[in-house]
Amino acid sequence: MRHLFNHNFFLTYHTYCLIGKLLHRKEAIVKSKSKKAEDRFSIHDEPQRNFILSLILHMADLSNPAKPLPIYLRWCDLVISEFQSLGDKEKEAGLPVGHIFKRDTPLHEIQLGFVNFLVKPFYSQMQGIEGVDLTDVLNTIDTNLQHFQKMKTKVERDKEEVDVVFTKD
Repeated sequence: MRHLFNHNFFLTYHTYCLIGKLLHRKEAIVKSKSKKAEDRFSIHDEPQRNFILSLILHMADLSNPAKPLPIYLRWCDLVISEFQSLGDKEKEAGLPVGHIFKRDTPLHEIQLGFVNFLVKPFYSQMQGIEGVDLTDVLNTIDTNLQHFQKMKTKVERDKEEVDVVFTKD
């Protein structure tokens, strides 16, 4: 069981490290947004290549939302199942259960947060690197976001309908 908690810690730690790298690499953000070709990061620039390749590796780690929807949904099932199992183990051990590890946390809530606050901003920054074209991938991410937004809207609408039924005399 300790291995599971360490795995959970590793995933969280890994995510925070990635976010930290991105937020603290102001040079990367400034360069990726620069209109001047000589100021932008380029995959063709040898000193920058290793940094860019490490970012691409992180991109691959976060790539499920960039896959076609049926594949993405299958991965969601697998990941959420693992998260819920970890949450069950935490609960059994008397530990606090993280929000995304609770069985009652809606899938759309987890995915909208994950994609809007981590995946899409990261991929959008990578789009700014010279020699990298993620237009199609970003379009796929947007399409998948729409799926989860529709899911959220339906759940909210259904909840409102149930509330109306229960509040009528």
